[in-house]
Amino acid sequence: MRIKTALGLLAVTVIATACGGSSTNHAGSSMEHSGGSSSPTAGKIVELVMKDNSFSPDHLSVKQGETVTFRFTNTGAQLHEAVIGNQDAQAQAEMAMQHGGHSGMSMTNTVEVEPGATGELTMTFDKAGDILIGCHQPGHYAAGMRATVTVSA
Repeated sequence: MRIKTALGLLAVTVIATACGGSSTNHAGSSMEHSGGSSSPTAGKIVELVMKDNSFSPDHLSVKQGETVTFRFTNTGAQLHEAVIGNQDAQAQAEMAMQHGGHSGMSMTNTVEVEPGATGELTMTFDKAGDILIGCHQPGHYAAGMRATVTVSA
């Protein structure tokens, strides 16, 4: 039990440190969370559908320096989430979910979306490269519920 609690706290600390606030994470993107239907501050809005362990589209392209609002619509029957970050952030989110979940954590790069609902995340991409979007509800990421965002210079 102590180990499980320690791992959970470690994961929370690592994720909060890597992704908290509106600072830049290791993937070179600044993030801002906006739940539900608030007005986006981005110049570009990208619509993604969450359903049956998949994101559609599952590959997106943006430009370095661009601010994008990702609008996630859950058309499935299960709760889904979107965690935006590099491979390390995805691994940490997956570990946290396996150790009791990360609900209630202050993660500005994460949005949970109930069936039939819509949620948004706004990000500015500071560096070129690939960023991942993953759902870490039990079994979803392992089943391939992820998308890639390619940031070009």
